[in-house]
Formats: sequence, structure tokens, C-alpha cells
Amino acid sequence: MKLYNKSFLRTPSVLRTMRRSKFVIAQETRESKFGMGVFACQKVHKGDAVWWFDDQNCMRLNETNIKLIDDGKLSNMLWTGYLNPSMDKFIALADGAQFTNHGNPANLTWGPDDETWIAARNIEKDEEITFDYRQFGYNSDCHWLQPLCEKLCPRAMEFEYVLK
Repeated sequence: MKLYNKSFLRTPSVLRTMRRSKFVIAQETRESKFGMGVFACQKVHKGDAVWWFDDQNCMRLNETNIKLIDDGKLSNMLWTGYLNPSMDKFIALADGAQFTNHGNPANLTWGPDDETWIAARNIEKDEEITFDYRQFGYNSDCHWLQPLCEKLCPRAMEFEYVLK
């Protein structure tokens, strides 16, 4: 497996591949108690890389280039992506990571940057993979993203108010 520029991360051995994108582990998307969710198809050790940015299926949006996206497409992106903690970049997910549900406590955390997720603890085979959404930036606190969310994806704003 080629590790691209993330070669400094420990990557787990793959036992079974259900679906492969920029998830570094074998995983599958299936129904969970929160809707669709991502589940590990192998044991993942604390500190293992689990996901990193997929430049073929995901997009990096910022205050400038987000204006180039059609409103219809953007309304879905705002629901399935995340704002980085420094609030200067929105990652639109379309590689399966958009099905990662909120967890408190979560079993994923940030890796060495805001485009990498690692296991916060050991994750067992068939366990749902979760991220604590409160670690993301809040769209409602971002001057360039808030108006777009209010106009195109109010459910994203409503969900944040529940988290706060």
C-alpha cells in the first residue's frame, strides 16, 4: 500500500477489504443506530491512521473557492463535510467518511493535521467508527460559512446548536 505523504503514520495490516478509499483500514458502511455508519472490518490499534484526505473524492473549500460551487451541490456538501478547527478550510467528504457518526467519547481523533484521523483507542472489528464532532470548527462561528449554511443547509446549523 502506498502511503503518499502520510508515510510517517503507522498503518494497520489489512485483513479484509470491504471498500477502500482513503480509509487506511478495511471498513464498511452499513446501517447503525444513527443512520448510516462506518464500521471497522479489522482490529485497529490506538494511534493507527484510519482516514486521510482523498484528493479524488473530497474537496478543500475556503472563503474564496466555495463561491464557485453551485448552490444545489453545496447544500449537500455542507451536510456531509466538516470545518477544520482553525475555520479556514471546509472539507467536503464524498469518499465514505461522510458516514462517520458523532461519538462521545469517540474512537477517532485528529492525526498530525486536520486532514488525518487516527484511532484514539483500540477499535474492535465490527465496531462503529466515530469522531467527536465538537472537535471540528463550528459553521455557526465561521463568518464566511455561516451565511451559506443558514441559506442552503439549515439542518447543519440546527445540529450544531444541539452539540453546543
